[in-house]
Amino acid sequence: MPRSSKRSDAELALLEKLGSVAEHTTNYVSITDADRRIEWVNAAFRKRTGYTLDEVRGKTPAEFMRADGNEPELLARIDAANRVGEGFKGELRIRTKAGEPYWVELDIRPVHDASGTLTGFITISTEITDRKATEQRLLEASMFGAMIEESLNEIIVLDAETLRFLDANRGARDNLGYSIDELRQMTVFDIFPGIDDPVLLERRREFVRGERKMLQLEGRHRRKDGTFYDVEVHIQRVADDPSKIVSFVLDVSARKRAEAEAKAAEQRLSVAIETLPDGFVLFDADERLVLCNERYRELYSASAPVLVEGARFEDILRYGLERGQYAEAVGREEAWLAERLASHKAPSSAIVQQLDDGRWVRIVERRTPDGGRVGLRIDITEQLESRERAERAEQRLIDAIEALPAAFWLYDADDRLVMYNDRYRDFFPRDSSFLGPGLAYEDVIRNAVRQGREELTAEEQDLRVAAVMKDSHTASYEREYQLGDGRWVRSFNSRISDGGRVGFGIDITEARVRQEKLQHAAATDPLTGLANRRGLADRLAEIAANAREDERIAFMHIDLDKFKTVNDAVGHDAGDHVLQHCAQVLRKATRGEDLVARVGGDEFVVVCSRAEDEADVAGMAERLVSRLSAPVPYGDKLCHIGASIGVAFWTPACEPDVQKRLTDADIALQRSKEEGRGRFRIFQDDMRNRALMSAKLAQEIFEGLRRDEFEPYLQAQFDIASGLIVGFESLIRWNHPKRGLLTPGEFLFAAEEANLMDALDQRMLERSCALVPELRAAGFTDPKISINMSGLRLGDARIVERIMATTRSFGVEPEQLVLEILESTLLDDRAANVDDNIRRLVASGFSLELDDFGTGHAAIANLRKYPLGRIKIDRSLVNGIDTDFELMMITGAIANLARSLGLKVLAEGVETDAELGVLRQIGCTCVQGYLFSRPMSPADLFAWIGDRGRRAGARMFAANS
Repeated sequence: MPRSSKRSDAELALLEKLGSVAEHTTNYVSITDADRRIEWVNAAFRKRTGYTLDEVRGKTPAEFMRADGNEPELLARIDAANRVGEGFKGELRIRTKAGEPYWVELDIRPVHDASGTLTGFITISTEITDRKATEQRLLEASMFGAMIEESLNEIIVLDAETLRFLDANRGARDNLGYSIDELRQMTVFDIFPGIDDPVLLERRREFVRGERKMLQLEGRHRRKDGTFYDVEVHIQRVADDPSKIVSFVLDVSARKRAEAEAKAAEQRLSVAIETLPDGFVLFDADERLVLCNERYRELYSASAPVLVEGARFEDILRYGLERGQYAEAVGREEAWLAERLASHKAPSSAIVQQLDDGRWVRIVERRTPDGGRVGLRIDITEQLESRERAERAEQRLIDAIEALPAAFWLYDADDRLVMYNDRYRDFFPRDSSFLGPGLAYEDVIRNAVRQGREELTAEEQDLRVAAVMKDSHTASYEREYQLGDGRWVRSFNSRISDGGRVGFGIDITEARVRQEKLQHAAATDPLTGLANRRGLADRLAEIAANAREDERIAFMHIDLDKFKTVNDAVGHDAGDHVLQHCAQVLRKATRGEDLVARVGGDEFVVVCSRAEDEADVAGMAERLVSRLSAPVPYGDKLCHIGASIGVAFWTPACEPDVQKRLTDADIALQRSKEEGRGRFRIFQDDMRNRALMSAKLAQEIFEGLRRDEFEPYLQAQFDIASGLIVGFESLIRWNHPKRGLLTPGEFLFAAEEANLMDALDQRMLERSCALVPELRAAGFTDPKISINMSGLRLGDARIVERIMATTRSFGVEPEQLVLEILESTLLDDRAANVDDNIRRLVASGFSLELDDFGTGHAAIANLRKYPLGRIKIDRSLVNGIDTDFELMMITGAIANLARSLGLKVLAEGVETDAELGVLRQIGCTCVQGYLFSRPMSPADLFAWIGDRGRRAGARMFAANS
């Protein structure tokens, strides 16, 4: 494409016009020549980057703006587009002159002259730093899902197109009263009745079309019990999955109630003025109308069209004179006008005026300290001589203000008190005698601070007064504070047109007490009386704020072992009793200044102050493990539990983030559980590195499942007598996009910690079922595939129905699947429903075999207890069996035991002919291992089967087990 570094006069004129427009836009705009050298940048660009035009003129943006963290491929695409004179749209991380990074959405557009020659580029950048931060928080949320789950705010994930619920945290479920399964059958329309409003529908369409990056709504959510509560909803798309949106919901019921109370108080004041039987009017210091009531308009009906806010008093009079409004002015209009203006300017006046309809009104006016004018127009047609009525009418206004249920005050433009009621005096319970017209607002606030509940120094009083005065400069503001007698007050202030201030205050003591009770309840575990997770967070914030630099605090994260067994075997009442017992043990073991909290179903946190001696803390942890492991009596039963503890130490001087140390204690707890439970471990830095690696790997597994990167590798199993293939074992492999093919040992530990084993097992079941028809097509009349099942999956109460549904969907018979389980699964006290599920699976037609036999702790008992069809001897009992006499005796004894119980025996890990010979002699029925075939991808497997068939004939494809 032809380029030109020179611009025509017409083009320069056009760019000058564009620049004058772009100078005032909030987007960051720059104009470059054809070689991307900067010629001009707008004010927003200069302000955000910190560069002047002279500093950047002649440079390319890539020389000084690109920040670290951009993908090289992205930068290459931008440079390539610039070289060929094409535009570019995308997201880029750039930096300011001071080095501060921020994100923008680039729109680079080429500029050509009339002949089509490229003369430069115009770049429009829109800052998206906040949006990227939101995306980062969503990424972090996937790593710290447990913290989001416990958030008291509602966090909901929706299908972007149908608004169907995909997920919801505990806060949403508790507020709405639905379980997660119930919500997943619902859409937002079921809980947000007003969302089908046409305006909201259009805003939602704009959001779905991408015209809105975020969407904020207000409305009401409907709970399961039919009650409603006010909400403020913030919606945004999931950055890496546009099919989903995340909704952050805040319960604003309390705020709405406060706003309603404020509006009601204001309305009562307006009603009080409107219900006066006399005309009421207020002018500011510039003789301009501030407000008047309807009665005033009725009295001066001829002048009503000009009775608008801001109208000058003299102009109103002249308008009325022209239309004969004032009967006494007829024939002497100018003289009457001069007299009326003079009386109006007097500090106070009381005159009688006759109107054109024959009525007489008494005008009572007073000058306000700010130079304004407040007045009443009293119809005294029937009682012209009665001054008492005028006085009563004036008093009526005062009475109306006094009758307000809220305190009322009015200050002028100089912040001096004009008017107030007795309820305002009640806001100064110790001494209100200082109040009086003309008193400065700052003096009133200072007296209020002195009479407050807190004892403050003179310097602290000055700071408190300064903070209030700073707020007072805004157009309207509100604040809450406590009076000296303990009452709580909420005050509202608004500026009026003449610069004065009107306000009112309400007593919110009762609402505040209710709120504090609710906050206490929200921070306390109702079962044990300990602090809950929210209460712990509040106390940690206090600890972090008040801790000394050299102070050392210990955090113990405690998890009860075998607690689920108590619930399952004895009942939930017994479980509650055990939790209360454990809470009492922890209370007795800690000191008065220590904190004990229950942060989960069977998890506790102990915060130990003065933890300078690590040995003392270790001793305390060891004692807690012992005491919490003692049997707990419940009726005529004993509940047996245990405890695992993770310990971390926090010193503010070394680590300002107290939450990080609490996380470290949790990491140490996980290590103690991995090492066998019933013990404690003190956090070491290498534990965090492993946890971070595991969390990162778990996120990659999650993404890998979404991208279908996991597939089964099949390893053939052979009958030892005939040499025929009798089945295949399905082994999971991960086609990692960066690290290549990964085996289970490289990622399953992270999947277990992130509760992703069920998803991986389900994926392998589906992929393995899909291979059965292909094996049948390859010549196997009755193909069998062995599939590993995790203990967590086998403990699922609905696993039998889930597996049956999967096999039916692929047209696979249960007899064609062999389910492999580990002995550790049968021994895990957390694996509820295992016994029942095993028997139901076998009754449904599935074969069951025990994997890695000989490495567990109760092998013989398991052989008798469960309806097994085959056992698999672990490779550790096979490797080198031909040269190890003791190994030969052990493996032989296992094979003889299995045969006596009517079980088949498969030896895995066979690698040599010598090992195969020994296994044949001791009575193994089946073998698998590298001697015969390696685990292979489906494509490689079917190629290997075809090659084996060509070499050995169709006989090799028989599959009789």
